[in-house]
Amino acid sequence: MKKLFEKKFEILFWILVVVMWISLYWKQCVIDNLNDFYCHNLFAKLIVEGKLILVYPVYHIFVGLLAKVAGVLETEASVVVLTFAQVLSILVVAQILKVLSDIWENNMELLLTSFMLNVVQPIFFYNYKPGPSSGNGLFSPTMTFVKPFALLTVLLFYKMYKSKEYTLKNLICFFASLLLTCVIKPMFTMAFIPAAGILLLLETIKEIKSGKESIQNNLCGFIIKILPLFIIGVILIAQFAFTAFYDVPTDVLPEGVNLSSDKESHIRIGYMRSWKLAVDNVYISILFAYLFPLIVWGIILYYQNRKSIVVKECSGERLVPFRNITISYGIISFLYMAFLYQEGREIDMNFRNAWVVTFNLAFIFAYVYLRELRKIVQEKNRKSNIIFAMSYVSFAIHMFFGIALITKYILG
Repeated sequence: MKKLFEKKFEILFWILVVVMWISLYWKQCVIDNLNDFYCHNLFAKLIVEGKLILVYPVYHIFVGLLAKVAGVLETEASVVVLTFAQVLSILVVAQILKVLSDIWENNMELLLTSFMLNVVQPIFFYNYKPGPSSGNGLFSPTMTFVKPFALLTVLLFYKMYKSKEYTLKNLICFFASLLLTCVIKPMFTMAFIPAAGILLLLETIKEIKSGKESIQNNLCGFIIKILPLFIIGVILIAQFAFTAFYDVPTDVLPEGVNLSSDKESHIRIGYMRSWKLAVDNVYISILFAYLFPLIVWGIILYYQNRKSIVVKECSGERLVPFRNITISYGIISFLYMAFLYQEGREIDMNFRNAWVVTFNLAFIFAYVYLRELRKIVQEKNRKSNIIFAMSYVSFAIHMFFGIALITKYILG
């Protein structure tokens, strides 16, 4: 009887999720036809007709082909593609949560947690905006579409990195997933390649110091490990070389519509320039964006200062590798966003886009760590209860702003 109830609840959950995303993207793409959606859906039509070339065409091909096969407009086809991406994101995050911890009582709890982590947003207060884009990439079609595949790439790398099983099968799967993200939205790949490379290099240095194998064997192993990263890196260079010289035919795009990556787009260096284009105060916006992970970090420091063993127990063999990936990728993506921006026909903030996955990983790690920590901490005193209550309240606030933002754009 209990399993039957859970199954019915799960079906209801998926119906509500699909209805919510369809409502959001129907309003965004079809009714309002907002600029970013309008441009990318126009690109989809032109790419399928062979009139435009993009180095990241996968989203556009999906939309364009679906529109032709179904006999609908690209704006309507994009609703289906974006809803599919959001559903896939929930499934991938649920799988990451399942791999990271056994704390989930049932599949429904796992799915609900994944849903929450896919809609949490930075906190808006007064005229301080939360960051240069939505924390979960709700309003960039290519970012929405790449997110589940980016998270899948992180999961595949995590499994190899944690188990040290760099088999041919694992490397091929990782390479294929990384390649897919590269041709959907290169920004994630640009940040993940150096982040993963740094972790593999540090791992190799540690192995060399241990002296278990010869330096030659360790270096050969390192070359094999980074081969997928190297090949994708070469592809990225080719993509950027193409966009540096690609001149869009003047009769293809209507007036006011530009590609954010062509020969007229120039990469510039400017500290926090990308952030300052969208926020009033960079550092307050970062605080509001990462309030929940920062509070969890404070809790970790609190227990460490008390010389408690719970932190060590909590950061076991599952969470440490994921923490390392989160920190490494977070630093690289932050450096991109902090120092680089594009300036050409228009000032563009494409270097902000890797931040979306950074946001996802930080919240996933913080949430799982908090749940694991709460399970281990046995004391039930007032101070402990207040500490954990603060963290859950902060997560609920992020959740509230996420639902509020979605509701606003559906009803607004």
